[in-house]
Amino acid sequence: MRKMLAVLCMALFAIAVTTSGLLAMKLTIKGKSGRAVVVNVDEKTTIGELRKKAYEARKLPEKKSLLEHKGRDLKDSKSLLDLGIKEGDVISIIDPSF
Repeated sequence: MRKMLAVLCMALFAIAVTTSGLLAMKLTIKGKSGRAVVVNVDEKTTIGELRKKAYEARKLPEKKSLLEHKGRDLKDSKSLLDLGIKEGDVISIIDPSF
């Protein structure tokens, strides 16, 4: 049973790794209105790239809006890995139109 569980865990981890070897993840981007989108990214995605994906998912023109995670303002040049953002985390976007 343990061996089967170990094999299953390894298989699930392998599925989560993209072909480039980076960890793939889904993040929720949520606006103040309560609207949210889920985007697929990898750990090297920058905050600027994440913002662009969020606006694309909502089919809105991109704005220079602020993104927050756990009360912390996120800088465009930082990657998700740099900031310790993980699969399933929720990112807030400060934009009334989102």
